[in-house]
Amino acid sequence: MDLLSRAGELGNINAIYHQGRLAYEAYLENPSSFSHLLDASLDYFMQAVTDGNHFKSMVCIGQLYDSLEQYDNAQIWFEHSSSDPLSSAMLIKYRHDNKCTTDLVTATEQLWTTLDPPVLDALSRNTIGSLCFFVGQSYHDDDPVLAEQWYTRSVNVNPHQAATHALGLLHEAQGDFIIAMDWFRTGAEKWNHAPSQYKLGVYHAHGLGGLDSINLVAAQRYLKLAATDATTHDDAQKQLGEVTFMHAWDLWHTQKQYQRGLKQFEQAALSLNVPEALVALGHLYHTGFSGDPQCLILQSYKQAFTYYSAAARHMNAEAALMLGSYYEEGYLHGMENLDEALTWYEKAYRWNGGALAELAIGKLKHHQALLLLDNDHDAVLDLQEEAYTWFEGAASSSSGLDYGHAKVMMALYHLKGWGRKTCDPSMGFTMLLAIDTAEAMGEVALCYEQGLGVAQDYEKALYYWEAVVKSASDDVLALRKLAELYRGGLAGPCDLEKANEYGARADAIDRERRDEREKSFCSTTTSNSSSSYASRRSSLNSLNQIPYHTIGHDDFMAAFEQAKQGHWRPTRENVVRGQMGGVLMVCYGYGLGQVFKE
Repeated sequence: MDLLSRAGELGNINAIYHQGRLAYEAYLENPSSFSHLLDASLDYFMQAVTDGNHFKSMVCIGQLYDSLEQYDNAQIWFEHSSSDPLSSAMLIKYRHDNKCTTDLVTATEQLWTTLDPPVLDALSRNTIGSLCFFVGQSYHDDDPVLAEQWYTRSVNVNPHQAATHALGLLHEAQGDFIIAMDWFRTGAEKWNHAPSQYKLGVYHAHGLGGLDSINLVAAQRYLKLAATDATTHDDAQKQLGEVTFMHAWDLWHTQKQYQRGLKQFEQAALSLNVPEALVALGHLYHTGFSGDPQCLILQSYKQAFTYYSAAARHMNAEAALMLGSYYEEGYLHGMENLDEALTWYEKAYRWNGGALAELAIGKLKHHQALLLLDNDHDAVLDLQEEAYTWFEGAASSSSGLDYGHAKVMMALYHLKGWGRKTCDPSMGFTMLLAIDTAEAMGEVALCYEQGLGVAQDYEKALYYWEAVVKSASDDVLALRKLAELYRGGLAGPCDLEKANEYGARADAIDRERRDEREKSFCSTTTSNSSSSYASRRSSLNSLNQIPYHTIGHDDFMAAFEQAKQGHWRPTRENVVRGQMGGVLMVCYGYGLGQVFKE
């Protein structure tokens, strides 16, 4: 360089030209830090033209202005050197408003045949690489073979970042993810190319490109890098949120690394605004967590409500369902509001909550109808008809999930003649038989006990109650029913051992639930709802599986005897209001009833 400087000072035009070329190559080593070298390079080329009308320097000045996107200035200098093949090709590009024409492809092809890439200077390699990439883009959608040819030329003549990424996209579109990943990896690791970093993050997140497994940690690393670039920030940030949530879910549910999982949930929720992560945190605070001494989460309905509310601002259906549940159940003091609950369930439905939202709306409208029984008969019928329509929608869902409760409720509407449905016990019973859930089997058992829609048959009632217990071993009502049937010998010989066994199991479950119950189960029960095995806690029963509240066997039997002494007769359906502990007790035939606090 010293020799060139001396030669330049002595007026050697070629030396000045080479000083400009070397300054540009030094600039390329670190463009962000050596931007002054770009200015120096341009000055050298300008001096070579001014002092000696140096032809190659004219071409270089055009190339420099082109790289700076100063196309008007570039065109002037390419016109001064139009006899050069590269200048000629660039002029064709400019004269057609940067559109790839047949003339440009021909000129670039001719230019390519004259090239000797190893001896090209860095500035020419950069310009020709960009020109080949430009031609390749024109073929990208319509002719992937030609596009790949030109992209490959671009990469061969100059390590062109965009062309490298474009080759990855081409192979990805053809389903060749392994080769695509190789190109993306080159762009990401060699040049920190943000779009390639983004793609590499996605591939690691989904185990694409020949990876042995999903690597969420690597995915997060690449996506964080891509998110720092303005061109990929939004997509990378969104994908990073999804991957962080996936990582949190894997740590919590699969690896059981609860502390790390919680931190990832919080990062996804609070830093990346992932609504699913906000909902997950809401669930954790809704229930509390004590499964790991290193990660204790105290139950806090207030904190859970805050997270659900934040997720709902993103129009998240599950969050809306949970908010509806909070208003329906009154988890926070003074907030029980059925109208507000319905508003949130309807939002959940509008936000693609699907059959679960339909089920919640149906159950809530059914409950609202019960509250009006003594006041407005027509309003009750209207609400029940609306509820049936929502149950019908949930039952016919194509989501792949079996919403058995909706089907049970439809059957009960026909069984009991609720709403404006004709009372058809036989039809209702037949519908229940076709539903393969513990809830439906419990209703079938009640039908056999009461002779409702079918001939009374305690042996079949026993069979179905036992089927319920096999399917749901913690079903207290079924356990109580079995205890009574065996104790009273209604379905065969009296068997006190089995009766005591079932009764003890029910008592144990009751005690456990009393200890763990989050809050008391509040409801008003009336004759047209209480005779069914299907009961209400929350319209969002699918998300909040909180057990029914039942009294123990001894208390129940005492109430049962009081009922009989109060001139009660075992008709198909009787409601007996006892005075024991302020409970409302429902009795069917000689069986047990579901009991709720008033």
